This record gives sequence, C-alpha cells and structure tokens, in this order.
Amino acid sequence: MELEKDGVKSQLDTLHAEKCRQDNIIRELETRLGSLQVEHAGVLSLFDNAQLKVTELEREVNMQKEVMSDRAEEKREAIRQLSFSLDHYMSGYKELRQAFVSRKRRAVLTS
Repeated sequence: MELEKDGVKSQLDTLHAEKCRQDNIIRELETRLGSLQVEHAGVLSLFDNAQLKVTELEREVNMQKEVMSDRAEEKREAIRQLSFSLDHYMSGYKELRQAFVSRKRRAVLTS
C-alpha cells in the first residue's frame, strides 16, 4: 500500500509539474496574444490613417484635374480670340495692301 501511495504521489508530482509547465506556456501565449493585439490595433490605426490620406489625395487630384481642365479651356478661348484678332488684322492688312497697290498702279498709269 505504501508503494501504491508512493506511486500515486509520484504521479501527482508529475501531473503538478506538467500543470505548472502548461500554466507557464499559457502565460507566455497570453502575453504574446496581448502584444499581438496591441500591434494589430496599431496596424489598424495606420491603415485608417492611410485610407484618410488616400481619400484626401484623391480629392486633391480631382481638384487639380478640374483646375487643369479650366485652364485648358481658358487657353483654348485665348487661342480662339487670338485667331479671330489675327484674321481681323490680316483682312485689314490685305485691304490696305490692295488699296496701296491700286494707288501705285494709278500713279504709274497717270505718269
């Protein structure tokens, strides 16, 4: 019976040691889980900030596209106005040249 008692005590000691070892493993895993949760929260925060930045940059890009489009339209309008002015002055120049050539011919004919 004493042998049996010693055997049971030995098994109890073994089981107690195993339980302590598993408790230590559980504590280590809980510590690691806690640090992973903190890291996860940090990553989520960075992701949220990145999404906000992307949204802000997209908004800025759209505003710049609108400004560029407006400037392009202003340039086209300026070119149209310059072309109209150039045509107008070219027409005036041709009339003036024609009048000058006509007078020169008259002057040559009358001489």
